Amino acid sequence: MTNGARLNLSEGPEPGTELFSSHRAFKLWAYSPSHSRLLLRSSAYPDPQFPDRHETTVEILFAPVDAIKVNSVYDGLTIRRATLEEADGIKAAARLDGGGHVLILESRGIRDHVVTGGICWHEGVLSPTRLSFFAGILPDQPAWPRHPLGPGYDAGLDIASAEELVHELTTDDTSSKPRGKYRTIYTVVTRVEHQTRSGAPEIEIAGAGAFLTRSEAEDFQARLKPVVADSWVEEIPIAI
Repeated sequence: MTNGARLNLSEGPEPGTELFSSHRAFKLWAYSPSHSRLLLRSSAYPDPQFPDRHETTVEILFAPVDAIKVNSVYDGLTIRRATLEEADGIKAAARLDGGGHVLILESRGIRDHVVTGGICWHEGVLSPTRLSFFAGILPDQPAWPRHPLGPGYDAGLDIASAEELVHELTTDDTSSKPRGKYRTIYTVVTRVEHQTRSGAPEIEIAGAGAFLTRSEAEDFQARLKPVVADSWVEEIPIAI
């Protein structure tokens, strides 16, 4: 298997062609309804269900998706283009006219499908703060993505509990590990103008304090108003 590939299914290959195959275990990792994207992952880090450890993480992205029938786990996975007969039957059952292309997912007797416009996969070493190979960062919003598929709808399922936050703040464990959850803090940022000898003000922007609730941050912000040129509250995710 190569380190990655991206296929526009409008350009082929032929129906019935195998696109991807791996003996590794894959899990349904993420779905983004706002961008119609589906992500499967085979993690480098072991879990109780699949204890094998790998040097790399493999991710498979389907986008955009029109219809899906998938399992939560695959112990080995092969993906191929559906035959014409298979595609017609699946689209008819899903009441789809034209549109996406049908891919068949097979694993130990399981036969699922995804109707999608394209598929891509990537294998590599996933750094601890990177939620996935496909989690992009927008140039106008340069913040840590809170979802494996980047900015978009967030159902809040990955919000860490207060106990998890306290544990991370007090633990002595400094080992690097994947950060898949987050907890939002509210930071008060100030803009201060310093007078210079030239007469032109020197602008300094700095964080003045971080709080666990917005109401506390806004309370502190109100106290700052008489002494700063401007202030605002920013939401910042703590990776946990």
